[in-house]
Amino acid sequence: MPPDPKLPLLPERVAQERYDEAWRLLEHGHFADAQATFEHLLTHDLDRRIQADVRSGLAGTLHLQGRSMQALSELHRALALREELQDDMAVASTYNNLGILSLELGNLALAAEHLENARVLLSGQPDHPLFVPLLCNLARTHLDHGDLGRAEQYAREGLALVGGPPDRQSVALHLNLAESLLGQGELQEARAHLHSACQGAGRIEAQDLLMRARHGTALALEQEGRLEAAITVMDEVLLLARDAQDNAVEILCTLGLARLELQAGRPASALDHARAALRTCWQAGRRLMELETHDLLCRILSSLGEHVLALEHVGEARQLERELRNDDNEQRLMILNMRHDVERVKHDRAAAWHATHLAETKIREQLAELQRLALYDTLTGLPNRTLLTDRLRQWVGTGRPVTVGLLNLKRFRQINLTYGQASGDALLAHVAMLLSTSLQDGETASRPGGAEFLLLMHSGDGPAAVAARVQAALERTPMNLDGREYWPEMALGLATFPDDSMNTETLLKHADLALHHALTTDARWALFHPDLTSGTMTFERELQTATREQQWELHHQPQIHAGTGHVLGVEALLRWRHPVRGLVPPAEFIPALEDSNLIVEVGAWVLTEACRQIAPLGDLRVSVNVSARQFLNGASLIGAVQGALRDSGLPASRLELELTESQVMRNPEYAVGVLQALRALGVRVSIDDFGTGHSSFAYLRQFPLDALKIDRAFVRELAGDRRDRAIVETIAHLAHGLGLEVVAEGIETERQAEITREIGVDLLQGYLFGRPLPLADLKAYLNRCPGEDSAPVAATDSPAEPPRP
Repeated sequence: MPPDPKLPLLPERVAQERYDEAWRLLEHGHFADAQATFEHLLTHDLDRRIQADVRSGLAGTLHLQGRSMQALSELHRALALREELQDDMAVASTYNNLGILSLELGNLALAAEHLENARVLLSGQPDHPLFVPLLCNLARTHLDHGDLGRAEQYAREGLALVGGPPDRQSVALHLNLAESLLGQGELQEARAHLHSACQGAGRIEAQDLLMRARHGTALALEQEGRLEAAITVMDEVLLLARDAQDNAVEILCTLGLARLELQAGRPASALDHARAALRTCWQAGRRLMELETHDLLCRILSSLGEHVLALEHVGEARQLERELRNDDNEQRLMILNMRHDVERVKHDRAAAWHATHLAETKIREQLAELQRLALYDTLTGLPNRTLLTDRLRQWVGTGRPVTVGLLNLKRFRQINLTYGQASGDALLAHVAMLLSTSLQDGETASRPGGAEFLLLMHSGDGPAAVAARVQAALERTPMNLDGREYWPEMALGLATFPDDSMNTETLLKHADLALHHALTTDARWALFHPDLTSGTMTFERELQTATREQQWELHHQPQIHAGTGHVLGVEALLRWRHPVRGLVPPAEFIPALEDSNLIVEVGAWVLTEACRQIAPLGDLRVSVNVSARQFLNGASLIGAVQGALRDSGLPASRLELELTESQVMRNPEYAVGVLQALRALGVRVSIDDFGTGHSSFAYLRQFPLDALKIDRAFVRELAGDRRDRAIVETIAHLAHGLGLEVVAEGIETERQAEITREIGVDLLQGYLFGRPLPLADLKAYLNRCPGEDSAPVAATDSPAEPPRP
């Protein structure tokens, strides 16, 4: 190969001396200096063999510094160079190192591929010093992958080649064989190999191998049914692992103890061990072990009757499986990209060898396949947002009219929560099928994420015709949802090229604005209009004017004790009395207010005014909603609460702050600190709209709370949907178990009130008992309900309750 004219030439003797110097630095633990020396060597034109050695040395240095992905990249560059030199032994050694590194990264499939490649190159050379260690690595990889037969085969093959006094390889092979035999029920032979492993590990003073051997002994005792003896041994190994700071063995032992305690009929102790294992998995980044831990936690919680918590771990396991698959794709894509770069450089610097050309072609094909996977949604098979944006850009480039549609599936979150994630996924796949089968030539349906779909459609007869086509597609075939027919409901925002914009990103933003307009007006579809953009800016100015001129006022909605019917408290709700429009619906201004910095100022006013208005009204409690922006500035929020209590004279115990699930779950550690500070003031704290966010009862135990408010979405269908009733019953039961008060909001009918009382809900709130009232009307309401025998006032003539800010 000709030298690279862009790099300075370094004589082979000098290069070898600097390479040896880098290895000496590495052996003495000077990782940064060794890395700098290796990298400096690579700035010169080196002999191919030395360059491959340098890249292997650099990979080892990076790996020892915890930069495993970069190490993986350098090893693949070294591999390409050694393949070019046709040095099979060096190639086999590199494949072996790649296998070990992939195994440590948790990518078992890639590890097996690399190690099998090395074995093929070393076949027929059992005396090669790398052969037995390679068989040991293969046995370990297939054992972790669950292929016990192949693990046994490689372990036996390796043991047949070793002799003499024990060393690390022979002990590890005995262990691998013993574990594979245990998994296949061959207890007697497994015991013999475990004994050999224990003796050998003791003689060579290999603490890590001794721990593995003792762990295997515990597994053998478990298979013999000697559970208490197995627990004793597992405890001993756990202590050794903690002393040695070996988190892998620590997790194995903690999981083993959890499994053994469960078999011994002690599920509570099993739960403690499994949760400890999960914490160690998080700290050590052991994601494959974390997957096994979630599965075991699901079994333990199910045996304890904690089915809701068990389902949470099922969801965590599914999410982790998806992440591991994504990581596998990312690693393969990185490898292929790097190999492609190497092959391209080789092609530029040498003659177009036929073999190189074939290799490049194959890599390009594989790269194209992975890139194709990166452009499509894995659940529905539709293009993702990246691919759709590219197609929209191409369409706009042709100058042909196009309509961009952003479709949102209504009630998707409720379906996901009520029927489960599998039903939600099935609904998305069903809608994807309906949309894709209704498209005309050249049109595209994509799923950017969540419950939204993006559409590129011919403008044809206009936006109304496009919306009608989409609606007709969704109405073509219902979905079977738990034995009942369900017809998907949509909200659709449309924007057209060239009428609405000539820019791709602007078209997508305009479709989003149109969708927002459709959702806020409860329309099936809406077309973008410039007023939507200008209206947003005008609306923001009006909000500033409302704040400056004090156009805000508070209305209070009663909260009724479910048992006595007494009014125990109210929720203070913000209202906007516009000088021209009158009372503006909360759904129109609350989202815009929360998106602006004004929410902090207005929120502080709400807190102060609510305390001032309710302070003279006996023992009545008042609940105030806290926005996300307020909560993020904990010190300011605490100061505002202290000032409101001081100025109004309201006892702290009569003030309750309502937070959403997403607020406390965004940063749980921060949330705990703020909540503890609020509780120290004597203020009550509740979680609002529980069931629609991301929290769980496992996490809620960490938070100092007083109450949960069940979201109205579950209350609405209580009378007709047994699943919603089951969810509300579960929430109430578990909340009471944590000592929390339970509030049901959105009560509009006597039947809803009756069911929530039967379930054991503590407080009821909704239009059945009273609309949100100005202060004067609230006082009149309270005067009508002064005694224990008074009945709640029903708002039978009220419309359906609007979204609560």
